[in-house]
Amino acid sequence: MLQNKTIFSTCNRMTLADFHLWEMLDQHENFYQLVDMISPLKNYLCLLKFYQIVRCDYKLKIYFESKYYKKFAMNNPHANFLH
Repeated sequence: MLQNKTIFSTCNRMTLADFHLWEMLDQHENFYQLVDMISPLKNYLCLLKFYQIVRCDYKLKIYFESKYYKKFAMNNPHANFLH
């Protein structure tokens, strides 16, 4: 990332912490789309780039196309606004 001059938070390889960060960003992206608002990442280009890199990672493609990603995109069972 910008401060470390790396693609991800600590190095140029994705870690579990990076994926967790990405999940939180993805949940915000989904919520903002749901309520028809502009992306919260719009003004944070470093986070936006990070988000896009992870979302386009070919190793995660199967996960993103799976029913699990679609069904559990918000990992909070109390996200009643999705129903």
